[in-house]
Amino acid sequence: MQPKTAIIVSHNRPIYLWATLDALWRATKSDVQFTLIDQASTDPLVHQVIDSFAKRGLLRETIMSETNDPAMLQRLLAARFAELSDIFFYIENDAVIYEGEQCWTDRMLAFMQAEPRLAMLGSAIDKADFVPRSQIEGILGREASREELDAIKWFSPERQLPDIGPDETASPFNPPGRLLALRKQALIGCPSMRDAAMHAYLCGQGWTTAITGAVRHRHLSLYNFFDYPAYDMKNRDQFMDVAPVNSDASAV
Repeated sequence: MQPKTAIIVSHNRPIYLWATLDALWRATKSDVQFTLIDQASTDPLVHQVIDSFAKRGLLRETIMSETNDPAMLQRLLAARFAELSDIFFYIENDAVIYEGEQCWTDRMLAFMQAEPRLAMLGSAIDKADFVPRSQIEGILGREASREELDAIKWFSPERQLPDIGPDETASPFNPPGRLLALRKQALIGCPSMRDAAMHAYLCGQGWTTAITGAVRHRHLSLYNFFDYPAYDMKNRDQFMDVAPVNSDASAV
């Protein structure tokens, strides 16, 4: 049987990274080969967190990039395409997955295997973590700016995500890219690893995408206002909007 592969992408915010890796350590109950890519973190605690989970045996491989480059992940996937499992997993360092009786990877795989045209499957967010606007503005003592509201995802459709049962999938919008199961073959030629762009490309190619209630996660970035108040949403968006490496069929 082909081993399952998963890629974790990390950049700074060691509190969130620890929580993400610890949740994976507890919730992963099958053989999964995890590769962690650190995008040039400057916080020394990040390296301590990574080392601690490498010692636990969670991580098969750690790649320490010298630059924080949004195209690096796409280049790595292209270079290692043959090594990825036919359905592989992608996790960002601010997603905490809930533990269940069955491994989260097996729950997501079951949907992917049952629906051959399903190329991108996300997990459902725990909406209890959405910070009320009134709480932020009470702390600020003024009306929140657009950037401050973006930081708590005030405008995100996930705030109104309909309940999705554990045996269901739904497609109310593109699956957010923090925790995904991805069909490798469907990504050939995909010009971007951003969730909305991937969703648009895949649907345009005749694939489908969905979110499932069988796997649920917390999105720790909702708490940047409290934990990492210097987190810059404008810089984050500019970073993510860098043009993709290329879109020909030789690249993922």
